[in-house]
Amino acid sequence: MNYREMLKLGEARLKEAGIDDYKLDAWYLFEYVTGFSKQDYFMEMNGEVSEQVQSRFERRIKRRSHREPLQYILGTQEFMGYEFVVNENVLIPRQDTENLVEEVNKIISSIRTSRAGKLTGTDAGTNANDGGCGSLDVLDMCTGSGCIIISLAAMNRDITGTAVDLSKEAIAVARRNAINNEVTDRVEFYEGDLFDAIRDNSDQKVVRVGLACVKTGPAKQSFDIIVSNPPYIPTAEISKLMPEVGKFEPLMALDGEEDGLYFYREIASEAPDFLKENGYLAVEIGFNQGQDVREIFQNNGFMDVQVIKDYQDNDRIVVGHL
Repeated sequence: MNYREMLKLGEARLKEAGIDDYKLDAWYLFEYVTGFSKQDYFMEMNGEVSEQVQSRFERRIKRRSHREPLQYILGTQEFMGYEFVVNENVLIPRQDTENLVEEVNKIISSIRTSRAGKLTGTDAGTNANDGGCGSLDVLDMCTGSGCIIISLAAMNRDITGTAVDLSKEAIAVARRNAINNEVTDRVEFYEGDLFDAIRDNSDQKVVRVGLACVKTGPAKQSFDIIVSNPPYIPTAEISKLMPEVGKFEPLMALDGEEDGLYFYREIASEAPDFLKENGYLAVEIGFNQGQDVREIFQNNGFMDVQVIKDYQDNDRIVVGHL
């Protein structure tokens, strides 16, 4: 069998399995196992394929045919221009969530501007990384792969991040992504149930080594911004999700309990205890949850609550401040 025949066979099997992007998915798997670029392929497509390469390709085609997400098979997903390790323990980062990061970046810029306006003379502009406005503390609740807080930290040198997840396995993936994206000196991870994870570590000393960084100290208890992409699928709807999601992505990262709003109520009710004066809360929501989450924010004392649409004109982000 030559390379062209192997690729076409993979395409045919994915098409038969009902994969919409069967040609593209087959190419990504082909590229992964052969290391070929498009140019390499056209030069080598009539070359003989080794049994080892053919076997590796067929195993991955079989996994994709069973509707396992392509990202889990390849082991990575790009998000905000950064590469993230993903596996069955974390939700796959999605473009929808990039909207959340973009909105938080706007909040960060707003806070910097506000702080800079209060500084005068030589107090301003003394730090090249933050404009002399000091570090901003950001908490990422339900961090999963860590894509939100890691992207924010990678883009903003003045960010000190704290990330929480109930899953030990997810935290392990997020820590690996922090190392890969070189932000371990500014992001700490805690395993636990929502705010209990940092509350329980308020006095405990944390020692972590990574990228030649050793940091000791208790978990932060006060933040400028709390951001979250929590589970928000109503329990009854999970069985109706496409197989790639419902069968393979972690249930813990999907299930928002009966009405999908459980985590918004929990986070919004406790967030004021962990936010600084005028602190912000920003969350991703399902396309039909905007009004409900807006009311949850307002009922917990948040002001100027906005429901922000994504690029498909669906409600996607809710933001408010104290």
